[in-house]
Amino acid sequence: MYLLLTAIIFYTSLTDGDKSALQSGNFSLKISQILEVLTFDKVVLEDEGKNKDLFPESIKISGINEDLQIGKTYKVTCELLPKRTYELSEVILTSSDENVFTVNDRGVVTPVSVGTATLTAKDEYSKITETLTITVGSGIYVPEITFGEITGFSKEDNSVYYSQSNGASAVYALDYKHSISQSAISLSFNENECDAILATNRIYFYPKTTGDISLTITATYDNIIGKNQTTNFTKTITVLDKAMPSYSSNLNIDISNTTLRTDDKITVNANYENFANGLFDAQKRIIYETDERFVSVDLDGSNLVITPIKVGNTAVIIHYPTSSGLKTAKANLTITQGVPKIIELVPAGSYMVVAEAMVFTVVGDGQVFNANDFYWSTTGGHFRMNGELACNEKGRIVVTATHKTVEGFTVSYTIDVKHSYKTKIRKIAGHFGLFFALSLFGFVVYYRLMEAVRCKRKLTFGAIISIVAGVLTAGLSELFQSELFVAGRTASIVDVFINSGGYIFATLICIIRVILSIRRANKKLAKELGYEIVEL
Repeated sequence: MYLLLTAIIFYTSLTDGDKSALQSGNFSLKISQILEVLTFDKVVLEDEGKNKDLFPESIKISGINEDLQIGKTYKVTCELLPKRTYELSEVILTSSDENVFTVNDRGVVTPVSVGTATLTAKDEYSKITETLTITVGSGIYVPEITFGEITGFSKEDNSVYYSQSNGASAVYALDYKHSISQSAISLSFNENECDAILATNRIYFYPKTTGDISLTITATYDNIIGKNQTTNFTKTITVLDKAMPSYSSNLNIDISNTTLRTDDKITVNANYENFANGLFDAQKRIIYETDERFVSVDLDGSNLVITPIKVGNTAVIIHYPTSSGLKTAKANLTITQGVPKIIELVPAGSYMVVAEAMVFTVVGDGQVFNANDFYWSTTGGHFRMNGELACNEKGRIVVTATHKTVEGFTVSYTIDVKHSYKTKIRKIAGHFGLFFALSLFGFVVYYRLMEAVRCKRKLTFGAIISIVAGVLTAGLSELFQSELFVAGRTASIVDVFINSGGYIFATLICIIRVILSIRRANKKLAKELGYEIVEL
């Protein structure tokens, strides 16, 4: 074990600076956490004159009622109190009976059957818990769908028009809200009355007659009765007769599949220069759908301007009326990364602490980018990897992230690195604890070695050789992690003293333990031989 610990020390000394900084920080962190947990006490750290607790005091569960219905899902949120940033904490949610309800790591609760069970929120670091008793009821779940306003032809009123004289109409939009997945609803209508298209939270329709027309949304869902239950929600619309402009020619929109960068855009010609103008122009008859997370669509004269927002695959769907009803044009878009207009490198805090890792995030035009897509660099050659940075000395550094594939996509941030009491605790615990353990095995090795060579003063020489070996190991390990041997590493005389102190302290404990054992053995032997030992 002694040889194994020594090998580990020299191996970590010779590893590259990037990997070792994170390993050392994690090792020290684990030791300090173990010490805090074993003492069952809060550790208050001083940082820039302010105190903060590592342990939260309670957990607040919100976002869910006690009574749930089968067929719906619920979202639980947990808040650690008092409100602070607890970097070491992680709240785990569990169900006491997954036959009643389940909960995943994102806090989504899914009822399974009628019954009562307990939701438990536990902080894995502080071990504090909070519970909530939840009942899954026997009521029948029915989704809610409500219809809103109709918009389209006229800004003065919400009326819907169709011209009996020339069979002309316009495209209208009916808003709706629902409490069920979009994929679980469908639209039905009478094709003699209108053409209609179901979109997210909106129905586009094109009247073909006057009088009442009906649009019906069918919701399919699971509840306590069984799977694939259906409920219909119907909206009746009155279409009025009003003179409408007719088409001089059919509208023709040419849109095809394409690949775009996020700093680019395309213009689609709607080709309606021959389109008749009357009470409204052609733009008001064109309806488009798209996922606004990926692209935005704007009208520019007789054109549609499509502007990418974020990387991904999406589609732009355009609905436009013809003399025979609604037509649809669709373009599948592949969006690749370009250079954002506004780029920021956002740190996890206002300053860094020596030997503690901090994560930096690249944000462009409000979008968070994957740290793996960038090359990371710092002034001073500090540890950096995938946006996570650690420094072993205080000062001011500049962090730079450069995109691996997009030319010109570079961003920098200047941040101060400071010492803290928290850092010192972890540093001392890590270095001192490791060499303390090394000394316990080293003393046994050298003591037994002196015993094997029949040294008369085996305790003295065994302890001296063990201490010399320990101090030499402490010094060489720091020397090997200097710039002379490993790039990105720095040696510290303070670490040598901390390491040596841990080794010597453990050796002294071993010496005292051996002396006490010898005295007990002598007393026992004297008693057996009938002698009396007198303390001088």
